[in-house]
Amino acid sequence: MDITSFQHSLFLSALGNAILNSLWQGFLLWIVYETVIISYKKSDAKFKHNLSVVLIFCSFIWFVCTFIFKLQVSDKISSFVSGINNLETLNKGKNSFFYTFLSFVGNILPYLSVAYIFLLLFLMAKLFNAYRYVHFIAQKNLINPPGYLETFASKVALQLGIPKKIKIWISNHIEVPGTIGFIKPVILIPFASINHLTTQQLEAIILHEFSHIKRNDYLINLLVSIIETILFFNPFITFFIKIIKRERENCCDDFVLQYRYDPHSYASALLRLEQCRKNNVQLSLGAVSGKKQLLSRIKRITGTNTVNQFNYGQKLLALIITTAIFCSIAWLVPADVKKEVKNVPEKKNSNTFPTESQFNVISKIKANENNLDKIGISKNKKPVPGLNKNNFKPFIFKNFTKIQIENLSINIGEQINRGIRQAYKEINKINWAKVQNDIKHTI
Repeated sequence: MDITSFQHSLFLSALGNAILNSLWQGFLLWIVYETVIISYKKSDAKFKHNLSVVLIFCSFIWFVCTFIFKLQVSDKISSFVSGINNLETLNKGKNSFFYTFLSFVGNILPYLSVAYIFLLLFLMAKLFNAYRYVHFIAQKNLINPPGYLETFASKVALQLGIPKKIKIWISNHIEVPGTIGFIKPVILIPFASINHLTTQQLEAIILHEFSHIKRNDYLINLLVSIIETILFFNPFITFFIKIIKRERENCCDDFVLQYRYDPHSYASALLRLEQCRKNNVQLSLGAVSGKKQLLSRIKRITGTNTVNQFNYGQKLLALIITTAIFCSIAWLVPADVKKEVKNVPEKKNSNTFPTESQFNVISKIKANENNLDKIGISKNKKPVPGLNKNNFKPFIFKNFTKIQIENLSINIGEQINRGIRQAYKEINKINWAKVQNDIKHTI
């Protein structure tokens, strides 16, 4: 076998893609189921059963459609993957993990498909053998039941409006009562049940099996078993199968209790049958199907159910929803903070240089300081406060920006410098020699 052609098989690649996509598809359908059940709290067993059957059929149809779609576009996908491989060689070292993972998944899909096909063939063979065995025990070594059971069966079939001819047999090949067949259904009663159960208990068990026939549970169970075999790798399909089996038996129990049979006597009959059961016949709709399920059924029949609590699936759904809410909050809040930061105006740098007019004022201030030196005030005498050049330090106002109030614009720096220049003009008009003489005479 050519490994290269095997890895590039379009059929195997499409099948592998369908297998992987079936996992998240089943997850979405499971979320749909849990959401509906939580929203509709008054849902009965029939509603849960029908909803599970619809979702499991949707999952199978989705799987087939995905396989057909991937098979049709496999040429485009292969060219796309080859383009990615070429891009990987060009961009070596960039996102190497992503390209390595993508290449690994693309290479492993054919092997995954081959392993799936081998396991599917093995499981299909087991299902076919179970089907043959069920029809074998429905036709071989059968014993006619007591007359009162046949009369009761005919009466119930007439009341339920079942047009099919239903036959009741006693068999040594089974351990619990069961229904086999769709076109010509047969109810099998274990030989040991005739001795261990009372007449009313036998009637309740037969009525339970008639409920399966009226609901067409055998046909639904056969189709669901085929889907379960094909999608054996999907854990969510297993989850739906358990719900279907549990709610199917609950529906039949409700049907029996409508005929006012004693709940405790009926529950006792189911418990006795479970104690006698050693093996479970596949594809046969038995009255009991497991100790764990039987315990919940008996509590439900006798009315000793505890307060309704979240099951495992509902707890997981609540965890997922809570996590999604917190992730959404964590993703949205930083974005709002960034927007607020962007809207805050940036402060301009105030370390700028004086303007040309300010330089002119500074030069005049220095010239006036030189004039003060020429006055010649004696160092031994106290100078007049305010005329000391050390105290006479002009204020230089720098970098005053314009303040705009609607249409009014004020340049603060220019106004202050203009006032300083006017003050120095007045100072220069003073006769400093006369001032000096006046100071000498005063002292």
